[in-house]
Amino acid sequence: MAGKPDLNALSAFYPALKANPNLAFIPWHEPEDDKVTPADYNTWCKALITEARRNVPGLKTSYCFMAYTTRPGGPIQNWLNALDLSMYDYAGFDAYSNQATGTPAAPGPQWPYILKIAQDQHKPLIVAETGQNNDKGDPAVFWQNVLAFTQAHPEVFAVSWWPQKGPNGDHTPTAASKASFQNALGKDPYVNVTGAKV
Repeated sequence: MAGKPDLNALSAFYPALKANPNLAFIPWHEPEDDKVTPADYNTWCKALITEARRNVPGLKTSYCFMAYTTRPGGPIQNWLNALDLSMYDYAGFDAYSNQATGTPAAPGPQWPYILKIAQDQHKPLIVAETGQNNDKGDPAVFWQNVLAFTQAHPEVFAVSWWPQKGPNGDHTPTAASKASFQNALGKDPYVNVTGAKV
């Protein structure tokens, strides 16, 4: 891949990272969608993490892959094999439940795969994006199952709702989905985070 990451662009994030020690720094989100090799991904992330930690001592970090690539036959192992796992505190994945009808799995068919990867690496799991399509099932049941899954697996460190409409589903907040999210996880779903390409 041509070019290299602009390490100076990270400086805008340092105040927030210093002020919020529970934040996890994800240097590159879903590289599988980009024109980059696993080896280059590892090299660039190490450079980004090294620079960020130089400015934010004690910074916690996570990689973030797409959970669908963990399915049997998926390419996730190519990415995991390229990682220097010593650079990461958490295992991170995006995992959705977009089932057509009925009660979603607990909470989605990809979650056991990503939990197993995190357990094998002896790292807590971050689910950096999740949600269920508003027209694909009951959001209250989905969030109840998320709660049950996290309570059964304390290795799950954080879960983040992606409350937007995208090409693969509509997770736009409704009154029911907001209420069920708050009832299940106990926090308002709207946390303002500003991101930028680096």
